[in-house]
Amino acid sequence: GTITLPRLSFCPLVRWPTQRRHFLCQHPRHNLPHHSTQPDSKRVSRLPAAPSCQPLPLFRHFPFSSLPYLSSSARDALQFSTISGTLPITGSKLRISKAEFDHLDAGFDRSNYNDLWSVNANTYMESYKLAYEDDEHDYSDHIIVSAGSIDGKLFGLFEVEPYFGARTFFQQHGKNCLIFGYDWRDELSASADYLESFLKALAGLKNIDFSQVSLVGHSMGGLVVKTFLDQRYAAGSTWPGQAITVGTPFYGAADSLHAVYYGEGDLNDTEDPEKMPRTVATWAGTYSLLFLPLDVFNQPAVQTLIGSYPVVDQRHGTPVDPFSAAAFARYPSWADQGRIQAAQAAVTACSAPPDSDVLPRWYNLQSGGIKTAWSYRWKEIDGNGYQPEAGQGDQSPLSNWSNGDGDGTVPSWSSFHSGTLAANRIKISASVKHSSLLQTAEVQLRINAIIDGIASTGPLFHQ
Repeated sequence: GTITLPRLSFCPLVRWPTQRRHFLCQHPRHNLPHHSTQPDSKRVSRLPAAPSCQPLPLFRHFPFSSLPYLSSSARDALQFSTISGTLPITGSKLRISKAEFDHLDAGFDRSNYNDLWSVNANTYMESYKLAYEDDEHDYSDHIIVSAGSIDGKLFGLFEVEPYFGARTFFQQHGKNCLIFGYDWRDELSASADYLESFLKALAGLKNIDFSQVSLVGHSMGGLVVKTFLDQRYAAGSTWPGQAITVGTPFYGAADSLHAVYYGEGDLNDTEDPEKMPRTVATWAGTYSLLFLPLDVFNQPAVQTLIGSYPVVDQRHGTPVDPFSAAAFARYPSWADQGRIQAAQAAVTACSAPPDSDVLPRWYNLQSGGIKTAWSYRWKEIDGNGYQPEAGQGDQSPLSNWSNGDGDGTVPSWSSFHSGTLAANRIKISASVKHSSLLQTAEVQLRINAIIDGIASTGPLFHQ
């Protein structure tokens, strides 16, 4: 049987502007003080531990009627779930409520929301609304929610959905395939909690044998999968299915730090050039994609995989850890030190080897053969004085970028986890760009073979 539920993950529990609840719990950022908005001071947020809370009834909060309509075939199980996510161009679709939280109907009807992050042209015109405000709320107390895979009409003409080909392929091979979206601006742990809540809700509606469920994380989605597995095993529960990552930046990617200084090229063309860097810097997800902490790099297995540290001082050539307190002075005034520190803990946890029970069922897929930024030099500047200006990206303190093998976004040394078994690290033969990986026949065949328990090498994948 098949399911076509591209927006099944649309859940208003993602973000509550007035009484922050996140995945059935009060959001840990709810009681934060206002951040400083003075240009001469870094934003410093404090992230207290999440308070205890009682679970809320979940089913009535899913606004769409898709959940009850899972396959009723003899194979009544969700067999395959893709965790999408790339920052910032593709991945999970986000929608924004038309009204402020206090004026929004309790029903959370789909008609109460507009697309905010999709392929549609208005995405580029309203991207500033993706920023968290100083009180940690979404734009003007509206609610922003994840809504499955990004899609829409490119230039108003062509329907685009990056994961459509993958979903069609797996459905044709007898697997229920569901695309799970999440708010990629948020912390990895929050997205992992959201995934677990979603799966529990799904299990409550259908008789699902989770030993038949595999998780596939594309790009940042692989970090969510790893965090989800780590949290489950730490809590004493397990995950019986396969876990597969595709093009996941376990040790970061070059563009993330650059975006904090200069924003994102296409979006900068439609916004004040000072606005997009400030928007990107409010997202916890941005800092989860920085090049790895030096403590992680110094682990022998990681150092063997990477070779040399990817961020060095422009003048002295010595390593500069983007997560270290010593580096904070180099960041622009709008960078959020609290989020950087929280991301350091999350990335460090993600670098740990998978649990021994997970290890045989943990796979990493990567592409190569495409010029990809591997490293750069970081000039020591007074970040408080840095101001981006239109057409002057050369003023960024990042320089001497060096390139190497990768998928055009993620270096090849970043998309293999050091704790993955050698036999489970799979480099596809084709050179495929990062955003197209799950649309590629070889990647689809390999994932299908892993799920079916077939050896993932051999002539099948060279046809």
